Formats: sequence, C-alpha cells, structure tokens
Amino acid sequence: MAKGAIVSANATGAVNLLYNPYQQAFLQAKRERLSDGRRAYNRLGVFAGRRGGKTRIGAVGVADELTVPNSLGWACAPSYPELYDYVVPAVFATVPNAWIKDWSLQHLTLTCHNNARMSFRSLDDPERARGPGLDWAWLDEARKIAEKAWNTLLPALIDKRGTAWVTTSPNGFDWNYKRFYLPAYEMEPGFWACKYKTLDNPAIDASEVAAAKKQLDPLFYQQEFEAD
Repeated sequence: MAKGAIVSANATGAVNLLYNPYQQAFLQAKRERLSDGRRAYNRLGVFAGRRGGKTRIGAVGVADELTVPNSLGWACAPSYPELYDYVVPAVFATVPNAWIKDWSLQHLTLTCHNNARMSFRSLDDPERARGPGLDWAWLDEARKIAEKAWNTLLPALIDKRGTAWVTTSPNGFDWNYKRFYLPAYEMEPGFWACKYKTLDNPAIDASEVAAAKKQLDPLFYQQEFEAD
C-alpha cells in the first residue's frame, strides 16, 4: 500500500464532526449541483478565527473529491512545515485507510483504489503552482500564500472547470478577500464563502477565548479570533 509511513491514517473510515453550521454549509455548497450536473459553486472560501476547524473541514472536502474516480487534485499549504504539520495529517485523518492504493512519501502523492489521485504542494515558491490540469485544489491558510501563486495555479483548473477552495484566517482586504470572499458576498455566480468566529467551533472552550481577549491587542484579537 505505501511507500513511506502514513501519518495517522484513518483506520475506521469514520469522521466525527461536532455540529458547526458553517462547516456544514460549506459541505452543502461544495456538493450542490445545477440541473445539468455541473457544480453550483467552483470557488469557495472558509474564513474563520484561529482554531475554528477550517483545516479539518478543508480536509473533509478533499475526501469528497477522492470519491470521484480518475480525478486529480492538490492540497496546498504556504510552506513545507505547514504542509507536514497541518495539511498532511488532516487529510490522512479524514481519508479512510481502505481507500488508499499507494502513498509515495518521496513525491507526496496519494492514489486511491478508484484511481483518484492527489498531491501535496507547498506554494512558498509560486512557480511550484505550475502543473497538470486539475479537477480540484485546496489552499489552506491561504492568507500566507502569495496571490501570484494563485494566479499561477488558476490555469490548471480552467480546462476541467475545476473547483478550488481556500481555508484561512482573514488578513484584511487581501487577495483572498478580493478573489474569493467579495465575489461571493456580491453573489457572483459560482462563488460561495462564509466567515465565522473561533467560538463558533463547538470544540472551543469559551473561557480560553475570554482569557486571550484580555491579554491581546484588541485589533489582533479581532482578526485572529473574531475573523474580522
């Protein structure tokens, strides 16, 4: 099955999510189809406070895509440390072990028994965003990824009308806001986005957030915990 150790593979195939209406809304939007079978939304954004569960739900989106035979996608992070520390474990905690046909640690490529494939990519260098035509792409903590990397990746999605979703903490009116959140807010066809606070994650202890609020600069707290 594997060429290299799999980190925390999902042996049971079960993914337990405490009820978070924003996570559920993202999954519903991602799965929604038009009458002709095309996706209702092919650009989606989840903007959330720190520890809001955005990486977890982004990885659930990956598992969704891997159910499509012969599909190809990328899970991306701002750097290799973040790829290894957050994105790779999140995906392997979500994808059932029984689905996995092959895992190449050298190439960071996962192949399922239905021949769906995905690769993990660091976008610290925008040129690494060049590659084959993709059915999907996920950019985690996209606020740290340069807009040039997204511009370089975008053509890979064009021919297949591939879907892309970003999960990130807000960073003012950056490219994520302009390219994902604002078009959704203005109800541009094909775009969907949500924004929620750290405390909207039911796994978070409210007392811990209250303590952080007392210690942090108000503007920093507002961005990191209020997603504002």
